[in-house]
Amino acid sequence: MRRLLVHPVHKHVLSRRDATTCSRRRLASVQTEGNRHRAHAVFGANTDVGKSVVSAGLVQAAASFENLVVNYIKPLQCGGSDESFVQRHFGSNYYHGRVESHTLFNWETPASPHLASRLEGAPVSDKDVLRRVGATLDGVNPKRSKGDFVTILETAGGVLSPSSSSPQNKPSLGNEFWGWSTQADLYSSLGLPVVFVGDGRLGGISVTLSSLEALWSRGYKVDAIVFIEGKTEEDGTEINFGEGNAEALREYMSMRGEMNKVHTV
Repeated sequence: MRRLLVHPVHKHVLSRRDATTCSRRRLASVQTEGNRHRAHAVFGANTDVGKSVVSAGLVQAAASFENLVVNYIKPLQCGGSDESFVQRHFGSNYYHGRVESHTLFNWETPASPHLASRLEGAPVSDKDVLRRVGATLDGVNPKRSKGDFVTILETAGGVLSPSSSSPQNKPSLGNEFWGWSTQADLYSSLGLPVVFVGDGRLGGISVTLSSLEALWSRGYKVDAIVFIEGKTEEDGTEINFGEGNAEALREYMSMRGEMNKVHTV
């Protein structure tokens, strides 16, 4: 059985962030008629590290509180449907109307968004993505509940994986090319705190730390770090890389003077 190993860097994973004057950064914490709208972005160290599993868990946990209205947003989807996966784990809360889910842009090609958008001739610019994300967050109806609102935004691929391509994005090789941004650059202006999913596989420590450094260097606040347990057998010996990678991260964080903020739950 797969097990989540959670390292909360702050006490509350869904902690409130102060609203700022920036129109996009205000989405991280919006006051609406006495209600708080708290949003988090789920980033991963790589593709297939468990972002959808963690997102589903966060949505389900938040929906278990009767005073919360929960929104799941997948801005960019290529092949399959992470939204459908998360929906299957909503339980009865989904049918009671307190959980909403949104896939904003979808391509059939199971590839990176920058490639899928080119192959299908369906460009989506960074401005298009941010505009749609903002409209979706602003569309939360404050009259539906007297409680707070929680939004979980799941990114695509890894921290530096490409977003969708568009001729409106600045190209790097000439005007005939469609440009794209990394996931971290695309969403940085939103100011959303991060729930980060590390790579619990062999070799995942370096990938995880590199991804965290990329987030920190762009000004992201990482509220929680999660590993999904992964095991392999070598010479008859079972090795739990997920647990080992989580422990290595604790040691690294202690060298940064943040040992007291990292715990295994």
